[in-house]
Amino acid sequence: MRITPHVKKALEKAVEKYGKAEVAKKAGIHLSQPGKYVSGKTQLISDANWEGLYPVLKEWLPRTVEFVPAKYMDAWLKEKGLPTDGSPMVPAEKFAEYVKREFLRLAPSDRRSLVQQLISML
Repeated sequence: MRITPHVKKALEKAVEKYGKAEVAKKAGIHLSQPGKYVSGKTQLISDANWEGLYPVLKEWLPRTVEFVPAKYMDAWLKEKGLPTDGSPMVPAEKFAEYVKREFLRLAPSDRRSLVQQLISML
């Protein structure tokens, strides 16, 4: 996980609320990591560390799929009212409505970034 401005802000809020040592303890990561993430000394969070940090940070993260580790995807889908059994998710119209609603929740700069990422995948 790249430390985006959203992730950094969530880290800062968690450290403010709990302190670096407690964030590390709750996440099951090395004591020095929260400080390195917040200071910018480390730009990437390993998948294993992100799985531990996500539950600690999620209250301050945008409610978008990009931040959800695979380990928590089923719970995220259930929270959104989407099936987790591999069945077709929803009719195309409902899916389009959902995507539009979530897209409009993003800040304009995040919208541009997401569109650029999607275009780069084509």
